Amino acid sequence: MTKISLTSDNFAKLIKQANLTLSADQQDKIRPQLDEALQAIGVLKELDTTKVKNTSSASGLTNVWREDIVQPSFPQELALSNSVHTRNGYFMVTAIFEPKDT
Repeated sequence: MTKISLTSDNFAKLIKQANLTLSADQQDKIRPQLDEALQAIGVLKELDTTKVKNTSSASGLTNVWREDIVQPSFPQELALSNSVHTRNGYFMVTAIFEPKDT
């Protein structure tokens, strides 16, 4: 069986790319779990897929699109008429995100 190894460097890079902030304890807990998942996925490398046809969609379904045509819609003034707080034709709501420190 082919063993996929999760090195410390790869794990650190993965944490950084995922923008995760993990304590050392969290890293110690998650790394073996991720390594176990990789081992399970590694089993797939052992399968003989030489007779399997390449596919980009397993279901064979395709998207059905409609033409993008501008149609009359709800007037902006009416949409905003019952709102307590508006500004420049937009709804005003309380912020739910905090600024991200960079």
